[in-house]
Amino acid sequence: MKKLFLCAVCAIFLFACSNGFGGQPKIDASSIESITTSLNAIRASLPEEKKEAFEGALIATIFYAVMTDLGNSTAGQKEKTEEEVLQIYKKYLNGKTADQIIVQAEELQEKPGLNK
Repeated sequence: MKKLFLCAVCAIFLFACSNGFGGQPKIDASSIESITTSLNAIRASLPEEKKEAFEGALIATIFYAVMTDLGNSTAGQKEKTEEEVLQIYKKYLNGKTADQIIVQAEELQEKPGLNK
């Protein structure tokens, strides 16, 4: 009986952690396809007034990632592979909600050397 109860508690915990209790959807950056799918799910879950803020924050975050991480390659180096680009996206996007992306973009815009 204790094992059954423990299994039930674990199942509820896992369900809650996977946004089962109304949590915001998160970006899954495990593959390019999963990024696209999770971004579409986030967009669909947002009210209209928040979609614009999210889109702007997403663009600002990706721009920052490109300028810092991807932009570090010089003309003599090979281009980044899809896996290398995916690692950079994971660094900035993976596991984050729309609200977290918006806050992150605001923080990135405050960094020295970035034009506002």
